[in-house]
Amino acid sequence: MDIEENYNTEKNEIEKDNILKGENLEVAAKSFNIKGFSWGMGIAYILSVYILICTIVVGGEMMDSIPLYLILNAVLFIIFVVLFVYQLVNIGKAVKDENIKYCVDGSLFYKYTLIPSTLFFILSSIFIFLGGLGISLLTFIFPIAIVLAPFFLATALILPPILLGISFTVSLPGFALFISMIMITKRQKEISLGKCVLHVLLQLIPVIGIIDLVYVTNKYWKRGKVLAIFTAAFACILVILGLVNKVIM
Repeated sequence: MDIEENYNTEKNEIEKDNILKGENLEVAAKSFNIKGFSWGMGIAYILSVYILICTIVVGGEMMDSIPLYLILNAVLFIIFVVLFVYQLVNIGKAVKDENIKYCVDGSLFYKYTLIPSTLFFILSSIFIFLGGLGISLLTFIFPIAIVLAPFFLATALILPPILLGISFTVSLPGFALFISMIMITKRQKEISLGKCVLHVLLQLIPVIGIIDLVYVTNKYWKRGKVLAIFTAAFACILVILGLVNKVIM
């Protein structure tokens, strides 16, 4: 009886060892297959965004040929779409593998590099809205130009949402990476659903979104400390400049 019990015990221990070895091999294989954030493709995506913006905004003035201008923008747009889809595919893989490093590095990279683009679209939207609204109101003072009022009013109401939609689309890889990071953080760090929703909503506010992103990456994953210092210094500089401007005015 003792011999049989010892045999069963040894058998169970061997089975447990095999199971643990299998799990370790699976974890090792998964870790080996996890890729870091593709900085090269990320930079290529950012360059495609800014080159496309530049060619659309000022390219027409530099080119005498309209067909050449349209072809150039079409080619740049196709490159942008290919890189855009590539980023989303990689994000899907990162979420599947729970690759938090990829999500943290990618979200920080896109949030900071797309600041000029975001500000450009927001300021352009505000300028077009206020300008179009102001001009449409001024046309009522000059009856001869009142026929133009609907055109300026339509421009002020339709174009800004389109520009903001383009800005959101351009920033979508970074936004998707942040949501992926929050999903992984919720599972591994057990944060509440309410906090997750709050962090996602804060990403829709340009300056607050950067501060919140650096807060999340530092608090839960101990990453982005240098960017946190940079963000704090940048915010302080903006506040100081604002106060100086108020005093001077």
